[in-house]
Amino acid sequence: MLLPLMPQDTPENEQLQLAKTLWVEGDWAALIALANDIDDDADNTQLKIYLAAAYAQLGDCANALASWQLVEQREGEDRVERLWRYRLLLSGVHNSLARARAVNGELQKGQEHWNTSLDLVIYGPQQRLVTQVRAKQQLKQLGLPESWAVKSFEKDDIQHNVPYGLLAELHEQCPNDPAILIGLAESVQRQGLFDEAIRHWQTLASILQENMPQTYYDRLDEAYQNQKSFPQGTAEEERLIGDGDKHEFLKRLHQKLKPNLYLEIGVQTGKSLLLAECQAIGVDPMPRPNIKLQKTIRYYA
Repeated sequence: MLLPLMPQDTPENEQLQLAKTLWVEGDWAALIALANDIDDDADNTQLKIYLAAAYAQLGDCANALASWQLVEQREGEDRVERLWRYRLLLSGVHNSLARARAVNGELQKGQEHWNTSLDLVIYGPQQRLVTQVRAKQQLKQLGLPESWAVKSFEKDDIQHNVPYGLLAELHEQCPNDPAILIGLAESVQRQGLFDEAIRHWQTLASILQENMPQTYYDRLDEAYQNQKSFPQGTAEEERLIGDGDKHEFLKRLHQKLKPNLYLEIGVQTGKSLLLAECQAIGVDPMPRPNIKLQKTIRYYA
């Protein structure tokens, strides 16, 4: 789970872990809801700092100031803890500026502020992914298209350096997050797992639709070109196929329906196209015809 950089000198309870996660995601309302369960007798300084940040983001200055003053009154705080606290506060300022820029349609400026906001507290290759998750949540709260949080990366600047296990964990939490899908697709494609890469790129395309950058279509095409066999479906999808001969079934359909035009999506070797007794068109991004096709047959890659 992604957590901000902070002093790690004491064990953390589940409530604090949840507060960190909600802060990373920018779910301020859910974070404030934790206030009802605070144990006043426990050392919950970090939790109160997160609450102060959340109150400030929602414009509740009175509660933000009250939470902050409770932290200020704490004794025994060292320089590292104080620095982290101020960085978290400054991070909130940049998040507010990013939201203001987004509302005004200044997406690039907004992205820069979100980058700075997370840079102040989180370090390492995961910072970019966290920024995308945060930006998406903030845009959603503002009623703006979440796809605005997606930016086009150069091939050598994509999140392929983020550990795959971390990406997979994030994907479970946010299965439709574009930034995480990009990272997963790049990670498996660079490992030569082209069938998995194809699935991730296709899922990304279904989410972004007309906003899908050409860069990612190019990567999908490269995955298809390198795929040595046609990608299989999930285990459940493969079980549903059954043990019947699909070509025999298709042959009977042609004999029964006698169509004037046959369109096939997914040509593969071209064997099923030969069953058509009419004009036939095949469409496949990765055709592998290994038989001689008739003049009445055309296929497009």
